[in-house]
Amino acid sequence: MAPPLPQTDALSDVRPDGVAARYRRALSGNRLLVAATVVAAVAAQVLSLLVATPRYEATAELLVTPVPADAERFVGLPVLRQLAYDPTRTMRTAATLVQTRAAATTVARALGPPATPERILDVVSVEPVGQTDVLGVTAAAATKRDAAELANRFAQAILIERQRALRQAARAQIARVEAQLGGGAGSSSASGGLRRRLTTLSAAAAGDDPSLSLAESAHPPEHPARPPALFLLLLAALEGFVIGSIAAVARQALVGAVRDEREATALYPLPVLARVPVGGRRRRRTGTAPAWSRSRAREDAFRTLLAQLHRDERGRVLMITSACAGDGRTTSAIDLAAAIAETGDSVILLDLDLRRPAIGRALGLRPVSLKTLARSDFQLGDVALARVPGLSSLSVLATQSEEGSDGSIDAVRRRLPELIEAARDSAAWVVVDTGPLSDGGDRLGILPEADDVIVVIRPGTTDQRSFEVLRERLERSCARRPAGLVVISGEAG
Repeated sequence: MAPPLPQTDALSDVRPDGVAARYRRALSGNRLLVAATVVAAVAAQVLSLLVATPRYEATAELLVTPVPADAERFVGLPVLRQLAYDPTRTMRTAATLVQTRAAATTVARALGPPATPERILDVVSVEPVGQTDVLGVTAAAATKRDAAELANRFAQAILIERQRALRQAARAQIARVEAQLGGGAGSSSASGGLRRRLTTLSAAAAGDDPSLSLAESAHPPEHPARPPALFLLLLAALEGFVIGSIAAVARQALVGAVRDEREATALYPLPVLARVPVGGRRRRRTGTAPAWSRSRAREDAFRTLLAQLHRDERGRVLMITSACAGDGRTTSAIDLAAAIAETGDSVILLDLDLRRPAIGRALGLRPVSLKTLARSDFQLGDVALARVPGLSSLSVLATQSEEGSDGSIDAVRRRLPELIEAARDSAAWVVVDTGPLSDGGDRLGILPEADDVIVVIRPGTTDQRSFEVLRERLERSCARRPAGLVVISGEAG
């Protein structure tokens, strides 16, 4: 017998899974959902690549030659100036100053409808080219030729607008200087300065903006301006995986029951010892026939389970447990005990679900009350054990819970090791039917006495959270790993 292990009874004592573990189980339990989302995202991207209109980009380059900030000859004229010895800031300011609605209006008039200044500004951008003194005028269009034409037109429009603004400012200053000269300047030196200024302004009024010029015209691009198709498909697959993962986690949180065997083994990776199919309802018989009739498929399932269990020279204790009521635990305990009895080995079936005992009612046997079981002089013997007709090597301790029997439950809980040990000495096998392990501490008290623990699940009925609690309690309180799972499909009976 294994030494007693620390036990826990409060549900809050069970440490919840980490986020990573829950995420992995959500993905494992919803593989098809995640895969379908990834496939849908990739298919949508493929369709987009097939039907999308190609987008081409072409770039014209403008050379910026900013004039010194203290250059007197350009005082009052709209030229691009060097800002505080910061070339990067100068280029960013230049890009902002030249991308104007006036330039877009000039291009829209040249192209005609449906071009508008707003549409032009939507598809044209002006940005510094790296750390150079070059501004890139980039235009996007549906064809190679249109992209190059639009970039060149906008670059020319920028130069035209800069030239127009410079000439207008220069002419305005020329008029003021001429007015000062016509009114008679004070000294001859002042008059000479005004004449030199007039010469400078006249040259500016007749020329172009010295701080901005065309460095290179745009050429039709060779390829559409979009990432490679493979990159887009990989990005779509990643997006689909992220969306599918979110959906899987949400579905895992919303679905209350374990859906299938695959999800159960993802939550608790144990071997499946038996898959019990839907069978006929069990029924009580008379005479020498077995009191508990099973379908052939169920008999075969539990014979398969028994073949995977190790038999000791001394009685081996098999604890049958589950996460919830209605999982098929009690009928599985009866079926397993019957399968053992049919081999000729002696077996004792103990109904130790102290809160909801059901074996006596299921087999039509007279139960022993918990008050009787709690008495210090109670002995497990022929008086307490009932025989099942047709299975002479099977003995059953059927119990019965009465109203207000909490005190008896506590007393029986303390006697559990003694009762199980007595059964172990009396039979080759001991099958113990317990209540749901996620419910209370009397079930945990049986764990140190068990040689094997078998967990019964019923997809569609077994609550997922309760199943996780069962797993945590077994991992913390059981001396060895459970033998495996019995999966009930359909009605458990």
